[in-house]
Amino acid sequence: MRVLLKSERIAVERAICRHFDVTEKDLRSRRRPLVIARPRQVAFYVAHKLTGASLKALGNAFGKDDGTVRWGINTITNLIDTDARFRLVVESIEKEVAACL
Repeated sequence: MRVLLKSERIAVERAICRHFDVTEKDLRSRRRPLVIARPRQVAFYVAHKLTGASLKALGNAFGKDDGTVRWGINTITNLIDTDARFRLVVESIEKEVAACL
């Protein structure tokens, strides 16, 4: 199981917070409004794609279970496939995070 390093989680969280105007606390909270859930799902997606961390490790890092992480990654994958503007946002976040890793 590939773990998510603290430095990797921090890089992802900071980029997500800047792009979506949410706090790191929001990302790890139990709150589920779309304005918090969507950035959290993007964080799962970006962290998984760039680090190869396991779903369980991502869940532990963000205080969620692996099923929630899987659902989030699948949701973002589908949005990227159907929404070109959203895909550009995610690609921008990926570049920002990759530069920090």
